[in-house]
Amino acid sequence: MKNKWIAILLAAAVGFAALVGCTGDNGTEDPPGSSSAPTSSASSEESAPAPAPQPDGEAPSTPESSTEPAPEPPEDSPGQVLPVETEDPGFDEKFADNPIDQAYIQDNNQAISNKDMVEVSQKYAEIWREEVAYAYETLLEKVSDGRKATLESEQQAWSDGTEAALEEFRADAQAVGGTMAQVDEASRVMDYYRSRAVELYEELYAIDPNYTYHFEG
Repeated sequence: MKNKWIAILLAAAVGFAALVGCTGDNGTEDPPGSSSAPTSSASSEESAPAPAPQPDGEAPSTPESSTEPAPEPPEDSPGQVLPVETEDPGFDEKFADNPIDQAYIQDNNQAISNKDMVEVSQKYAEIWREEVAYAYETLLEKVSDGRKATLESEQQAWSDGTEAALEEFRADAQAVGGTMAQVDEASRVMDYYRSRAVELYEELYAIDPNYTYHFEG
């Protein structure tokens, strides 16, 4: 009888052990390679290096920015006198000292507003127009008869093209608009007459290096 109870207890123990084993197999396990420990986002980011300590009384240094000098204005911008370079250095030197340009620079430096600059350019455009007429008449008196005919033809062609040139300057200024466009237009008109005067005075210089200008200041 005793042996029978022992056998029953052993059988019950074996069955209980089997039941416990089955229950453990059905439990949730972490997948291979996964970690149950939480990860910190701070560990995946590289921390910025702390600024180096500065000595007492000194502010942190900042990189020096390279400052380039402002560009020079273009030579043909309003208010500038266009340099004259011909095939005759002697004439270039003489023309560089002409009294019209010197007076223009002085007056233009005193111009405060765009309106003032326009008026200065208009004033000297008229002066250079008079210089064209003066140089042309003086040259006619000094050139040969053969050259006189071609000179008259050249001057007439320039005169015929003047209105179209001035209209082009006017149209360009209207297309841009604003007071600076008016300054540019007035400056271009002045340069137009000045350029023709240069051509005539260069030829006159070859005949008379001591020529004088009509303008007296």
